[in-house]
Amino acid sequence: MECLKNVKKCGLDKKINVVYQDALEVNLSNVEYDLIFIDAAKGQYTKYFEKFKYFLTKDGTIITDNLKFHGHVGKSSKIESSNLRNLVKKIEGYIDFLQENKDFDTKFYDVGDGLSVSVRHNDDKDE
Repeated sequence: MECLKNVKKCGLDKKINVVYQDALEVNLSNVEYDLIFIDAAKGQYTKYFEKFKYFLTKDGTIITDNLKFHGHVGKSSKIESSNLRNLVKKIEGYIDFLQENKDFDTKFYDVGDGLSVSVRHNDDKDE
């Protein structure tokens, strides 16, 4: 609820749609967004991206948070805990997915716990 309070405080409640529902179950049909921010179950990031890319405008952006995961990403082979190692490998797989995704240009930023900004190519092939 803190998020909604800040949105209202900034006068953006008519421009920002905050959805309180399981992201993989929410139905956003017939809606397009300029920007989608992913900060959820880290092991599901690829599923979130694949689902919500269809709700972007033709040159929309997806931002993903926490890609360094407390400094563990890039060091999965050294992690003793199998649960943590598996989660970090999923994040590393998501990063590979973003780097190989031909429909988006993705840049990675060393801000906070790491984030990516993926902008859909605007090839104008559909027009």
